[in-house]
Amino acid sequence: MKQKNKALFLDRDGVINKDFGYVYSMKNFVWLKNVKQAIKYAYNKKYLLIVITNQSGVARGYYTENEVKQLAAEYGSREIRVNALSPGPMDTLAARGIHGFIDMKKIHAAKAPLKRNITHDEVGNAALFLCSDLSTGITGTILPVDAGYHIMAV
Repeated sequence: MKQKNKALFLDRDGVINKDFGYVYSMKNFVWLKNVKQAIKYAYNKKYLLIVITNQSGVARGYYTENEVKQLAAEYGSREIRVNALSPGPMDTLAARGIHGFIDMKKIHAAKAPLKRNITHDEVGNAALFLCSDLSTGITGTILPVDAGYHIMAV
């Protein structure tokens, strides 16, 4: 029987770094006390280290998809994979504040090849795939989870 991997999931702002609002640049990233040592300890104990964040920096225009790919290139030699998810419109508290969000969801469902919107579970499953042994050869990827909407010329 194959041994299961141990994993440590870490959130970003307020957990591993000081929360200054939207931290999207390393020049504004300040590690919290003892976090680096804890990460090194977990790494030495053969934990799979996963940093998660709900940041929408690419969608907001703070940085580009190419910069995500550049991070992957920079950290790949250390066996650190950098990937991102690009979900379609999802019902969240923040999304409900976007003017026209309901119409956006209707248009998305009508034009997507699967003719529907995505679910929170589908985004979670895609994230789980990227964290699993099934994706060890994948880095620098922006994975669309949008019912195929990204392939349409709309």
